[in-house]
Amino acid sequence: MTEFPILLLDNFFLFPRCDNFLPLENNIYWKKVLLQAWKDCQGYLLVIPNKEKITGKPEEKFVPFGTLAKINLDIANTADLEPFLNSLKEIQLRGLERIKITDLEKRGEIWNGKYQTLPEKELDERILDELTERFVRHLPDILEKSKLSAVDKLPYMTMMRGNVTNIIDFIAQNSREIDQLTKWKILASLDLQERLDILINLPDRRKIDEDLEKETKEEIKKQQEEWYLREKQKAIERRLKKSRGYGSGEIKKHLERLEKEPYPEYVKKTAYEEIERYEAMHPSSTEASMIRTYIDWLVNIPWWQKKKETRDLVRVRQKLDENHYGLEEVKEKICEYLAASWSAKEEESASKHLLLWGPPGVGKTSIAKSIAEALGLPFVILSAAGVNDVATVKGHIRTYVGSMPGRIIQLAKKAGDKHFLLFIDELDKIGQDSWRGNPAYALLEVLDPQQNKKFIDNYLGEEIPYDLSKVIIICAANDPWKIPAPLLDRLEMIHLSSYTEIEKFHIAKDYRIPVVLEKYRSITKDEKGERIKFTDEAIKHLIRNYTREAGVRELNRKIETVVQKFIVQFIQGKKKELIVTPENLPEYLKKPHEFTKKRKHPEIGAATGLAWTGYGGDILPIEVAYYPRKEGEPEFTGNLGDIMKESCLVALDYIRANCEKFGIDPKKFSQNKIRIHAVEGAVPKEGPSAGIALTSAIISALTEQAISTEVGMTGEITLHGHVEAIGGLKEKAIAAHRSGLKTIIIPKSNEKDIEDIPEEVRQNLEIVTVDEYEEVWKFLFGKKPKKSVFPIKKRSTPKVEVNP
Repeated sequence: MTEFPILLLDNFFLFPRCDNFLPLENNIYWKKVLLQAWKDCQGYLLVIPNKEKITGKPEEKFVPFGTLAKINLDIANTADLEPFLNSLKEIQLRGLERIKITDLEKRGEIWNGKYQTLPEKELDERILDELTERFVRHLPDILEKSKLSAVDKLPYMTMMRGNVTNIIDFIAQNSREIDQLTKWKILASLDLQERLDILINLPDRRKIDEDLEKETKEEIKKQQEEWYLREKQKAIERRLKKSRGYGSGEIKKHLERLEKEPYPEYVKKTAYEEIERYEAMHPSSTEASMIRTYIDWLVNIPWWQKKKETRDLVRVRQKLDENHYGLEEVKEKICEYLAASWSAKEEESASKHLLLWGPPGVGKTSIAKSIAEALGLPFVILSAAGVNDVATVKGHIRTYVGSMPGRIIQLAKKAGDKHFLLFIDELDKIGQDSWRGNPAYALLEVLDPQQNKKFIDNYLGEEIPYDLSKVIIICAANDPWKIPAPLLDRLEMIHLSSYTEIEKFHIAKDYRIPVVLEKYRSITKDEKGERIKFTDEAIKHLIRNYTREAGVRELNRKIETVVQKFIVQFIQGKKKELIVTPENLPEYLKKPHEFTKKRKHPEIGAATGLAWTGYGGDILPIEVAYYPRKEGEPEFTGNLGDIMKESCLVALDYIRANCEKFGIDPKKFSQNKIRIHAVEGAVPKEGPSAGIALTSAIISALTEQAISTEVGMTGEITLHGHVEAIGGLKEKAIAAHRSGLKTIIIPKSNEKDIEDIPEEVRQNLEIVTVDEYEEVWKFLFGKKPKKSVFPIKKRSTPKVEVNP
């Protein structure tokens, strides 16, 4: 079997008994293949089309079908071909037979292959005559589709004397209208009937061109008709406008308002410009709709409307007293703020805006409502919780479809007045550092007195600033330290602390119960009076055993639950009236809840700390245990935060450094493992204020001395035993009183905060102030410091010479 070099070509076909010219420019590899074919194979080579370039499928790069070819040059085979190749731009190749490569071998850079000739599928004379007749019948159509030139058609007459195969190959070789994939199918097919079908079914490009031209003309005609109709419609609309006057009915109303009412000049100018743009557009277009919406916002925002504010401090204080029990300091600060605001110059702001902060349910929102009612101002709320997009505050840019102003401008429109009270709730829960911007810092422009005179909303645009300087802004938060510092700096903080049991009793009796009964008055009241009554003992029992909160929100829900269940009983005819007592409360509220309580009996290794969160105060039971094991790292459980873990380590190191003073054997640290646990492990705990409680619990465990359950303590401890100041003393004291503690130990530096503790709490608590932990130890364990409890070897002190 003969072996020839292989030439794998892109976009090049060579059919049997046909000639084709191969370009040689800038292709060194092709020249090497041709030189080897000329020298070693008498000019014979194998031409294979690259199917990857035809189909775009990498797996079909080499398909072993092609043509046996010969270099067609008028020179002797013994002549040196290289000089000729270097001078030629192309070389003629003549196709001989269809072949299939059976074996491949690479020699140097060039692939060589063995091949076998592919014979035509044998057909009998009758079928061959039918195919020839069919070919002749379709030949004019084939020639028209292939678009061969007159010169190319001349060989047909000669070829007709041969077989149909030669003619099909000739047409496939020379026609530029046949695509490469179709040519490859014709070359690879050995069935004459199949090749003839491929040629007959060639697409008629002339018909395709005619169809495309027809469709194009129809589309152009349609567009021209639409353009003509639109222009005609515009002309009709212009005539109608002239006959009816300027603009639509809605635009007319806006124009009348702009003429009659005292809008700022910059608002009028922008409104007129937008109206002119709107009138020049088709009303049903998207842009016209956006402009119309913008004009509506521009005209309907309160630019000049301003109600007269009722500046009466007596009325404000009266309204606050009507709706809120106690809170004397809060009410005084609010009156001071309002008085300063009213006394300031027109162009200046007297003070910062207010921030009411405290646990949930202590009356922040209702205080803001009471102020608005007393001043006769509209009251609107912006909830900042979960806001994570600057556009919520400052609006969207007008280029977006469906864009609208931010919540500030929306609330101003809702208020219908330039002078209103804006209540920003849950400010500490606003989103920060979002990919949509930082809405917390977007509020700076609202809260800063120097900036809010010209508040810029993205929707209205920079040329349309809005004046917020006359708006009273009150914010609310549970934890003010979560508010960004620049924002907090613009606010004057007023603290609303947890309610005491006595305060809750008066709030429930004098405020919440009457409100709930009034809500359901059709059932709860009759001609004789109230059908349902709460005894004082029932209210106190409800507060102590069914609620444990800083505010009164849960208390209000429990009261409403009792009333609702009575209403069901009344409708069913089971009861006509009800007196709520501690004995029948479980019938309506089921069993009392189990809250964190002080221990019933003293236990070794247990101490009671005091905790404070944004939701009020609570007691914090701490437990310490140790067990034999070689010294290792202490273990902390109970969901302790990093700072509280550091407090545990500080307490341990302080005790270890002073173990002799406290009567503790140092070997207990090296031979035992110490575990520190804070009760209620599901609740995260953080902060340094449990330092002295942790220290006391560890000493109790190591000395096996129990601490009284009547004592609670709070204070940060240092490595040298100093007791540092803490926060939230008022809430912690209220929690201690609520939990039944009799004594609390606090840092001496917090002595100034004792006056903030409600009177009824102070009367029932002994408050002990300390500077050093040694004072705590003396108070808890009733012993004087022990020195040298365990013998210590005396060390000789080296003499030190001091040179004068």
